[in-house]
Amino acid sequence: MGETILLAMEAAQLGFWDHDIVRDHIYRSEEWGRMLGYTAAEVDSNRNFWLEHVHPDDRLEVDRSIRDHEAGAQKTFRIEHRMKTKDGQWKWVLNWGQVVERDEAGAPLRALGFHLDISDRKKAEETMARVDKLATIGTLAGGIAHDFNNLLTAIQGNLELARDCSDLVPAKLYIANAERAARRSQCLTTRLLTFAKGGSPEIEAVDLEQVMTEARDLVLSGSKCRLRIEIPVDLPAVAGCREQLCQVFQNLLLNANQAMPDGGLIAVRCAALVVDQPIERVLHTGSYVEVVVADQGPGISDDLAGRVFDPFFSTRPREQGLGLAVAHSIVSNHGGHIEVIRAGAAGAAGAQLRVLLPVASREMPR
Repeated sequence: MGETILLAMEAAQLGFWDHDIVRDHIYRSEEWGRMLGYTAAEVDSNRNFWLEHVHPDDRLEVDRSIRDHEAGAQKTFRIEHRMKTKDGQWKWVLNWGQVVERDEAGAPLRALGFHLDISDRKKAEETMARVDKLATIGTLAGGIAHDFNNLLTAIQGNLELARDCSDLVPAKLYIANAERAARRSQCLTTRLLTFAKGGSPEIEAVDLEQVMTEARDLVLSGSKCRLRIEIPVDLPAVAGCREQLCQVFQNLLLNANQAMPDGGLIAVRCAALVVDQPIERVLHTGSYVEVVVADQGPGISDDLAGRVFDPFFSTRPREQGLGLAVAHSIVSNHGGHIEVIRAGAAGAAGAQLRVLLPVASREMPR
């Protein structure tokens, strides 16, 4: 293959491979290995090296697609699957190729193909699918919460009347217990409603330090956990609804606190950030404030990282699984982004959640 073509494929970040099927010898371009974090010298030239790096859950489908093509059932093969990088992470690749030489009996002799890293596209699709799912479930949750809230209002009103009409101490005690239960139920409907209609926030310039302080006082009072907040003195205000953003960081701090029942350090780091490339196709370029909330708990595995923002998903028994879903809904409707920092990234320990919020303009009310 000409040097010019190889340079063009490298510029396009296409990993090229050329498989001598008879000898099971595969030439792979430097970009092919670099995509997975390997140098050319570290990449073996046999098929097993590639197959060992394909995600176990994808191998059957990948093998079927290639063998169907080799048998002549389809002109080319084209399949998306995950591959393991040198540092143990998983990347999505688009793998497509074609048998270019066959013997007289039609048996394949040589195949050529390419690998393209499509991890960013997959993340964007995953994010958009989650947004759609959150919107659908949010509509349902909002309807249920409204109806339930109306019933609770009627229950509370009747309990108040019963309490005022009764002179019996035991009855007053039972009524008080029922009222407490109704108030707790109303807290749940409030969270459901926040999740359902986290949009249309009344935007103003919000000081994150004040929001963090308020969230800390509400969540960590009496907790065994310690909180360290790092906020630069010149950190710009963010554009948002103060009440809703306080709800976001209450939920994140509560999540971190629950991950460390025996205590530990919760570290919050804030910094100004300029995004010059769209993130996962859902966050526009511009000026943002980045907030990372890190704990020292067991962490979030890569397998679960994509599910933690799903409503009603929780790894803890008796938890509602709404805290992070509500946070995701609010942040998204503020034009921001929230994500899990993957366990293997940057030596991450425990769980780390990253929030990006747009910087407030000078014209916004404060």
